[in-house]
Amino acid sequence: MIIKTIENPETCGNVKMQGNVIVGFIEKPKQKKSFTYMVNAGAYILNKNMIPDDTSNYKIESDYYPEVVHSHIIKGYFHNGERAHLQDEETFKKYQDKK
Repeated sequence: MIIKTIENPETCGNVKMQGNVIVGFIEKPKQKKSFTYMVNAGAYILNKNMIPDDTSNYKIESDYYPEVVHSHIIKGYFHNGERAHLQDEETFKKYQDKK
């Protein structure tokens, strides 16, 4: 998982790390204070055997990470560059126009 440090972590999936291993994950925490300023930047490298064949209703942030985070198999890698939340094609196009 690519990790980014941001000022408003409550808008993203928060991660807690020990070294480069992710040991905690909360998707968009409801509490006012998140447990870290480190967040899931939304880029992953996965083994295809780790997710189900039918992903039509599958969300990695809520279906996969909470189940496996305690097994300490997820590694985190920090990204210090720019971050953009590209949740749909319209947002992507707006971001491209800014460049």
